[in-house]
Amino acid sequence: MTQRYWPRQQMRSATQTAAVSTRRRVEKGWHEDCHNWDDHIHDESRPASAVAVMTDFPFDVTDRWTRTWRTRHWDGATEIPSRWASAVAAVENDLSCWTRKKPLPDFTDHEWDVLVVDSDNVLFQLRQRDSTGWGGYFMTDNPLQADRPAANCIVFLADEVQGNLTGYHRIDWPSAGWDVLDPRVVDGTAMWCRTRDGTPIARVGALCTDCTTGW
Repeated sequence: MTQRYWPRQQMRSATQTAAVSTRRRVEKGWHEDCHNWDDHIHDESRPASAVAVMTDFPFDVTDRWTRTWRTRHWDGATEIPSRWASAVAAVENDLSCWTRKKPLPDFTDHEWDVLVVDSDNVLFQLRQRDSTGWGGYFMTDNPLQADRPAANCIVFLADEVQGNLTGYHRIDWPSAGWDVLDPRVVDGTAMWCRTRDGTPIARVGALCTDCTTGW
């Protein structure tokens, strides 16, 4: 049986699933198109150009960048595309405020990985610095299409991190106590929006400064 690497949605409670239903439409559409992401990445019939260049992951990784928590230098064979680096920076900035139920761990000994899979999809993870391969505190459940513009990349990662925190770690973020904001692209900008009516509240990446009161 094919091992599943992205089980978060199965672990959510009914309440959590309902709270983020609007954010899962894009994910659902992707899975309907591809049917099974695990089968896709393990398909041995793909052309030779898709053969992995890194072997410490359970899927084919053709490029990788790594940086330490709250630094700006990325290690990799090439320069990381700015839209992916910006997505990590924006989400990392916002994780310093508006968390509820319990605080985030100390991530000073963690590193981000940005992984290109089969040349046209991207995965993100946050893991301890001394660990290797696929696994850590946070891993994206779904792949990001590599050609997506910057605002969409930011919203994608914000959505994935939020779902991971609520689903795995029982941390509501960003939350003022009862409502969890929804990341959306509004007029070309990644925004945190009020879930109940879609009202933009803060820019993703500037949550701590744009939003100083509850919503």
